[in-house]
Formats: sequence, C-alpha cells, structure tokens
Amino acid sequence: MTVAAANPGIQQVLQSVRTTLGQMPVGARVYADVPDSINEFPAIIVWAGDRIARLGSSSGARGKPMLWLNLDVMIDLHVARKDLPHDLDTAYRVADLMPNVLLTKFSQDRFDGTVVNLTDPRVTGHTSANPYEARFTSFQWGNQITIGYQSVLSVAIEEELYLYG
Repeated sequence: MTVAAANPGIQQVLQSVRTTLGQMPVGARVYADVPDSINEFPAIIVWAGDRIARLGSSSGARGKPMLWLNLDVMIDLHVARKDLPHDLDTAYRVADLMPNVLLTKFSQDRFDGTVVNLTDPRVTGHTSANPYEARFTSFQWGNQITIGYQSVLSVAIEEELYLYG
C-alpha cells in the first residue's frame, strides 16, 4: 500500500534519493514506494521521517510565504538472512557505499536542486552537523526477518507554501 507524502517538495527529495541509491553498483533493489512485501534482496526503502517546519523570512517567486522544512529522509536497507557470512558481507558493501553516493549527490547538485542544505534539527541555525547517521539493526517486514541497516539523511528544503490562498 502506498501513502504518498502530500508535500510535493518532500516527494521530489525522496525520488532524487531513490534514483541516486538505485545507481549504486551493488545490485540493490530500490523500491519506488513503501511496499507491502519485499520480493528482491538486498532491498532499499526510502521514506519521509520526522520533520520540523517553520515559516521562512521571505516570499517566493509567486509572492507566497516560504516554508523551511527540516526533513529526516529514512533509508532502510534489508538483506535476507540465508547465508549469514555472505549476507553480512552484502550488507557491509551496500552500507559502506550509501553515505558516499548520497553526500556526493548533494555536493554535485543538491539532489537535483531539491535540497537547500544538509542539516541536523537538533542543532540550531543552519549548521550541517551530523547530517547522516546510520546503524545496523534487525528488521521484520511481514513475516520475514532481515538484516537491517537504517540510515537517516537530514536535509533542509525551502519552498513556497503550496496550499496558501
């Protein structure tokens, strides 16, 4: 079942992150949306996590107020547990590549121009301290237990308030 975030800016960031991760040379399946079940491994699922919003200090091109949004982009890597040494090796190879490709993409074009800055909402101002955090864990998707690696990429986006009169 797919439940899209209503905010178009969030959707653009998620799509850019998915596309970026899909280009890694490790053969991981990057799902376009949050799936009901996972059929291919390793699998990557990207979804919108916590967010902090505030009103910007200026107006956009159409004269509407600006929304500044700190967003945690959640990236879940699932590796099937069949042959533990091989599966851990796969998880480590993918996990080692993810921060490199993500931070490279940000430095090249700010995720297709959708991200203003990398951020950590626990830090005041526009500081980019700890914009990428990750940890290994155990996931369960449906009835299947997988080796999990959850990453959080904290970004800031700015856009006009799209529902503003």
